[in-house]
Amino acid sequence: MYYYFISLLGSPLEALVFSSQEQVLPNTLVKVPLKSQEKRGVFLRETQKPSFKTEHIISVENAYFSDAQISLASFISEYYVASLGEALMLMTPLSTVIEAQEKKLTCAVKNEEVLLGCKEKIKLNTKQSEAFEFIKKEKISLLFGDTGSGKTEIYMKYFQELTHTGKRALFLLPEISLTPQMKIRFEVHFGDAFVLWHSKMSKKQKEKTLESILTGQAMIIAGPRSALFLPIENLGIIVVDEEHDDSYKSSSRPRYHARDVAIYMGKQLGIPVVLGSATPSLTSYVKFPHFRLKGGYHESSRDFIFEPSREVMSPLLEEAVSRNVQAKRQGILFIPTRANFKYLICEACGYTLECPFCSVGMSLHVKSN
Repeated sequence: MYYYFISLLGSPLEALVFSSQEQVLPNTLVKVPLKSQEKRGVFLRETQKPSFKTEHIISVENAYFSDAQISLASFISEYYVASLGEALMLMTPLSTVIEAQEKKLTCAVKNEEVLLGCKEKIKLNTKQSEAFEFIKKEKISLLFGDTGSGKTEIYMKYFQELTHTGKRALFLLPEISLTPQMKIRFEVHFGDAFVLWHSKMSKKQKEKTLESILTGQAMIIAGPRSALFLPIENLGIIVVDEEHDDSYKSSSRPRYHARDVAIYMGKQLGIPVVLGSATPSLTSYVKFPHFRLKGGYHESSRDFIFEPSREVMSPLLEEAVSRNVQAKRQGILFIPTRANFKYLICEACGYTLECPFCSVGMSLHVKSN
């Protein structure tokens, strides 16, 4: 009989001891009984027969965590004060070693084509080229670039050079930045070598993307903070775009910050980490060398015009909107309420229709009267 310390995934409990008549490989996922339920866990280490009665492992899964994933989970567990099981719940497990090796062999020839798969040449202007050379020299750097100044082009140029050396890239973005336009933009340049990972994907889509990552076909992986825990081998760079964004901070246990974990991973793997933002956090601005990339804003002006009118389109406003439409440009009209009219006010005496209970002026919704 063998006895193992098993860490339950997602559980705040410390590792528990379970028994098995079969030998289990380290870091392998298993199913174990806990009261009247079945729980998933990972085998951490073998131990001697305890003095108390133990439950038997129900089954051994065809999946495991790598040593690097266990090491990262251990750091997250200690640094962010959570159990190892909660930290391991963040990780995406791999298939068995034999299967993973077989998949890599089948894709060995395809990968040679992937490395040369950039469909369009990425051109940088003088200032972008200076920023590109700067971030290549630094292990951890901040690309402080105005909106529209071309930060993404610099990232893509870096990815292009990296993939030609056989290295892979991880591109972290806030969930709100994972737009179809962004996906199309990267696919135009990198084709099948680019994959996107996010929470809205179906199970089948995730399985297909994960297979692409495990086989080595996917050279550039983009996604929100969860992409940080994908089983990516031969990683050459981590880029954290919009590094100031609050969505990188987890609101549930373990309450990690993806930007900080990315920096830790970069140091552990000995690879560069690039932080990018138009409004960087003060911490990043002070701690890391940065390059200021200006430009990209559109010239604009504003006027404040005060005019007495009822809540209708005034002649001045109507004329301005008409000119904009004739010029075939888009415009936005902001109204002060969800209702059709914020208040009903008599122009003669100033009487306002008020709530009979709280004396607050009432808004008019025409549709529902």
